[in-house]
Amino acid sequence: MWLLAFLLLQQKDIVTGAAEDEVIYSAPRTGVTLKLKGNTLSSATINVSKYEGNQIRGNYKTLTVDIHWTNDRVSGMIGPGSQMNLKVRMTEEGIKVDGMYRGITSHFRIGYGILDGRVGSCRYNLVAEKDTYEGTRTCDHSPNFTEPMSLKLPKKITSRPPAEVIAFLAVTFLGQRD
Repeated sequence: MWLLAFLLLQQKDIVTGAAEDEVIYSAPRTGVTLKLKGNTLSSATINVSKYEGNQIRGNYKTLTVDIHWTNDRVSGMIGPGSQMNLKVRMTEEGIKVDGMYRGITSHFRIGYGILDGRVGSCRYNLVAEKDTYEGTRTCDHSPNFTEPMSLKLPKKITSRPPAEVIAFLAVTFLGQRD
C-alpha cells in the first residue's frame, strides 16, 4: 500500500508524454494526427473541446461526441448508439480501465511506459520509447493480422488527472479503424 501512495505522489510521470502539442496515432492502414490548442483537439475527422470542467464535446466525422468524467469514471456517447462507460482506477501498474468503449467490452492499462489491453475492437501491446508508445495492435476485423503502431501524447494531456487522461485517450482511439 505504501508503494501505491508513493506512486500517486509521483503521478506526473505515470503516463509518458511528449513536449509537442500533437497527439499522433499511427498504424499502416489508419492514423490520425490531432492538434492540441488549449483544450481543443482537432484533425480532418475529429474536432472536440473540453467544456465545463469535466466534459468533452464535438464531432467525429458526422457523429456527435459527448464525453464526461468524474474521478473514477469516463462515460458518454459517440454517435447515437455507441456508448462509453469506463471505470478508471489508479493501481501500482498505472491507470487501469475497464468497461464499454463504443459498445465493446474493453480493459486496458496505461502507465509507467506500458499501454496494453483491449480498447474497443483492437488489442494493443505498446511500450514507451522516449516520448512515444510503440508496439503492435490486432483488431477484430482482421484477428490473424498484427500490425505495428505508435502513439504519441502531449504532456499537456498526460499531466492531467487520470480520468481526464482517459477521456482524451478515448477521443484519440476514435481513429483506430479509419
